[in-house]
Amino acid sequence: MRRYLFLTVTLLLFFSLTATPFAATYYVKPDGNDNLDGRSDASAWKTIGKINSYSFTIGDDVYFKCAGTWAGAQLIVAWGGTSADRVTVGAYYMSEGSEIHGVSGNKPIIDGNDSVPDQYDGLVKVTGNYADVENLSIKNSEGKGILVYESSNNNVTGCYIENTYRRGIHYQTVDTGNIEDNELNDCARFREETGPYYEVSLGPTESSNLNIRRNIVHDTHGEGINLFNNNSNILVEYNIIYDVRSVAMYVDASRNVIIRYNLIYNTSDRTYWRAADYPGQGIWVTYEPWSPSELSIENIYIYGNLVAWCRWGLAIDTGQASPTNVFMFNNTIVDCWVNMWVGGGPFINVNVKNNIFWKISDNCTMTELSGQASQINWGYNNWSHSVSGPASATSDVTGLPKLRKTTGWRSVNGGDLNGTEFALESNSPNVDAGTNLGKEFGYIPECDQSDWKAKNFLLVSQDSQGSGWEIGADIHVANPSLTPPSRLRILGGQ
Repeated sequence: MRRYLFLTVTLLLFFSLTATPFAATYYVKPDGNDNLDGRSDASAWKTIGKINSYSFTIGDDVYFKCAGTWAGAQLIVAWGGTSADRVTVGAYYMSEGSEIHGVSGNKPIIDGNDSVPDQYDGLVKVTGNYADVENLSIKNSEGKGILVYESSNNNVTGCYIENTYRRGIHYQTVDTGNIEDNELNDCARFREETGPYYEVSLGPTESSNLNIRRNIVHDTHGEGINLFNNNSNILVEYNIIYDVRSVAMYVDASRNVIIRYNLIYNTSDRTYWRAADYPGQGIWVTYEPWSPSELSIENIYIYGNLVAWCRWGLAIDTGQASPTNVFMFNNTIVDCWVNMWVGGGPFINVNVKNNIFWKISDNCTMTELSGQASQINWGYNNWSHSVSGPASATSDVTGLPKLRKTTGWRSVNGGDLNGTEFALESNSPNVDAGTNLGKEFGYIPECDQSDWKAKNFLLVSQDSQGSGWEIGADIHVANPSLTPPSRLRILGGQ
């Protein structure tokens, strides 16, 4: 009997020392009451002020009711979760008397009224670890839209961000997280309104181990996606970026970055052009002179991207340090002001191979090379018109690439392109004309059966089709009705 009593006491003592309070779920709606407990729609809170003043437990969730608006207040997510019990701040709606987490109708709106917060702060600010912000509409921030700050394992998913003075989404000193399935519209208005330089719509600084995928960034007076200042281990894929005034995809003073399978273009809407004659840049790798001098720009992998009508399609220069181990492979660049731009040097193991560079308009220039472009490893590129100098190689293909869309690349509207326009026709000279660049670059979209707008992507192995690798960012499948042996379908980006 004493043994059983000892065991009982021991177990009670163990659970009293190790147990943590159960995480709770709280609800907020415009006609709620802050004096209630917030634990259901019937007893929901009313204000963001109540959330900011409440002492939450690890893993507690907060949901805003769909179609509601909360204006003039900053939301601070200062509590966190664990890997087993993450925090969620998101949306809910009612169905048959029950709270359903997700979106039905309009997302909940958090509106800064162009008055809050401070320009360097976020209208939604996250400082807790293992915290997810999802399915919210963030509008009219006088600072940033969503700021995730000095934390880890944070996700921002399915949010709509519009009209921010500074960044739409900013991860600052964050380790591990995902920025996925968000739409950013008219963010980074800093230069348009008062500032001397271009701000960023979406981008981390001093962060690591992030996935940035399936976002739509458009109609911005600043930059699109910018990896600036000491980022590492960043994957950027399946994003759509259009009508961005400065540069759509920017990599500066960062390391171990993969940029692949993104759709980038500009339209005839001159509102977001960089100058009277041309829009903003496409993909640009650099090390800006004002970046911290102790950093580096190295191990940058840029492949399988679709780029049309930008000032520069692909661009690389040195700034204050040499780009090292940069791989620009199997991209399709269509009718840019300058399809391939190089400045400065020296360059250390920089490679430009298996790309399509297509000139359609008279004011499209194939290359603009200065500095030490001869240090770059060129080859197996398709130039629609002949080029000379260091970019030219005997392995090149010269002639029209023969893509699905043949004209009108500069006259599209925002949202028109879905990626199928970049598909190679069966008689394209780029089929089987490239060089094998290694298995890490071996999967490329089959544009004919992919749809960036629908977030439906079909990747095919270069080694599974034909007698060689394709040039450009599409794999031509001779018989689409047959399933290739190495085929990866990604529905919704999963």
